[in-house]
Amino acid sequence: NFYILDFGAETLTMFRQAPHVGEVILSTDVEKVANLFKLLQGIIEERKKIFVDIHHGGKQIPLIVVVINNVEAFIETYNDYEEVIGQMTRDCLKYGVVFIFSTNGPNTVRYRLRQNFKQNVVLQFNDPMDYSSVIPGVRKKEPSKAFGRGLILLDSIFEFQTAYSYADEKMTDYIKIICTKLNSICSYKAQRIPILPEIVNQEFVNSYLRNLATIPVGVEKETLEIATINLKNKFMFNITGEDVTSEIPFIKGLVNNFLTCQNTECIIFDTNNVLNEINQEGVYYSSDSCYESIDKLTEAFEKNDPEKTTICFLININAMLNKLSAIEKGKFTTLLNDSKEKGNIKFLIIDTIDVIKSINFEPWYKSNIDLSEGIWLGNGIGNQFTLKVTTNARVLRAEVEPGFGYVIKKGKAALIKLMSDE
Repeated sequence: NFYILDFGAETLTMFRQAPHVGEVILSTDVEKVANLFKLLQGIIEERKKIFVDIHHGGKQIPLIVVVINNVEAFIETYNDYEEVIGQMTRDCLKYGVVFIFSTNGPNTVRYRLRQNFKQNVVLQFNDPMDYSSVIPGVRKKEPSKAFGRGLILLDSIFEFQTAYSYADEKMTDYIKIICTKLNSICSYKAQRIPILPEIVNQEFVNSYLRNLATIPVGVEKETLEIATINLKNKFMFNITGEDVTSEIPFIKGLVNNFLTCQNTECIIFDTNNVLNEINQEGVYYSSDSCYESIDKLTEAFEKNDPEKTTICFLININAMLNKLSAIEKGKFTTLLNDSKEKGNIKFLIIDTIDVIKSINFEPWYKSNIDLSEGIWLGNGIGNQFTLKVTTNARVLRAEVEPGFGYVIKKGKAALIKLMSDE
């Protein structure tokens, strides 16, 4: 499998469609560069474990070839990776990972990095003295003055002639055609470099949605893995932030995810009408005092169907409770508490962190919530003390883009690109 970084004339993009080419990366592909090295480090770590067993179960694994065209331009642009490449090239060969560099001169790569490369191929140099700085023992030998001639050290020093794979003027088109044809007939494809998608929709996460134990909520920015929440054994769960109304597409996308689970219905309490009503099969929606939703919850409670799960979205819970009379409020909070015994009714509390803080000592809330779990929408998680988050506050205070948030598990917050209903 080939991973090509073309920091030269960018002509190597002609190989992009080949099935054994995972990616052709250009100088502007910052995210892909970072994720390529994460991918390579992951592959090497995985192979270290496999190779502990000398027979490794007869498992076939591909040779990984990383080509960096114009490596000096790469190091100049991404100098933070020079040390990473140095570490990788020292040991990677025994794990089936090979690096190929092209350079524009004999001394453009630091000696410390050059010494990790045992095979050198040289083309024409302007200064004949440069050959000896790359190939030891070359003395006065130099390639003939013909285009494509060069020297290589095998068991001796040989002169070689580079060959074209096709007529020069048509070679690019020829290679593209061959790559496309190979791609159409090969079932095995090189692993692509994962990148953060522009939109995380239901189609993107659908294969991860199995049951209430794996409800997708987005993609982790650091690992690029699907972020999920586990509501199988939870009764109540927080979705909060400084302004939850800024991420309505996320809430609607979450509703769609729950509806995908077998025998699941959603009851939405939307006092302030932030979702602007949802007309879908399996969704029971009401706003203002939410009497219709309360009636539906009461029906689910009394029916107690063990084959059906009811997910209740409580949006702006304080606003709703304030619209109810004291008797109605008492009946509703009692219903909340008693629903826990049923096991098949779940509540998502969706409100600002100020409201979460204000209800934190309410018996119906305090006895049922785990503040070390939840979802935070947008900025501000590092400035609050209601949720029990152990991640470094300095990291959490960094500005995040719209459409991002945090999934919190056992106090650890991971930045995610939130899914949406688009």
